[in-house]
Amino acid sequence: MTKNLLQTAFLVTITLCSCAAAQNKEEAPPKPVPAPEMQRLAKMLIGEWTVDEDFAPGGMMPNGGRGTGHSVIGPGPGGFSLIEDFVSNSPAVRQHNIMWWDKSARRFKAIGCDDLGEGCSGEDLGGQWEGNEVVWHFTFEKDGKTVPAKIIWVEKDSRSFAATMYVADASGTLKRDWTFLHIRVK
Repeated sequence: MTKNLLQTAFLVTITLCSCAAAQNKEEAPPKPVPAPEMQRLAKMLIGEWTVDEDFAPGGMMPNGGRGTGHSVIGPGPGGFSLIEDFVSNSPAVRQHNIMWWDKSARRFKAIGCDDLGEGCSGEDLGGQWEGNEVVWHFTFEKDGKTVPAKIIWVEKDSRSFAATMYVADASGTLKRDWTFLHIRVK
């Protein structure tokens, strides 16, 4: 009888522990997921890309021109950010960029670091979905003046997207500076 009592006590203990473990598992907070805006951006950008660069005359390259680049964009920890490593030959530059969705500001934010001697920047950079485009508004300093600019990302198809930068001229009119067509490699 003592043996049966010990077996019963053992089974009751295992059952109670199993119930407690199941209850604790159910009470654990759900794992956070990236915002829908971030998930949508990740779907558009994650991959390895060749980049066809087209510079308009009068902008970053006064005579205009063409160049090529290579970009790898992947998810950051938990998918809450995107990390890009970009290399271009025209002008020769290496960049490391991080983008994320700022829930309280209700916009994307980004910071970019490069080897052009500018270090890292992005404090005033903010982007949002506007229909099927991501539009980034920002300013930068040029010749002692604050210049408005924007970059628009638009998916062309499942294998490509374009990033186009517009910079305000002396009259304040935004004019195309460059377009980078990203074509998926992987």
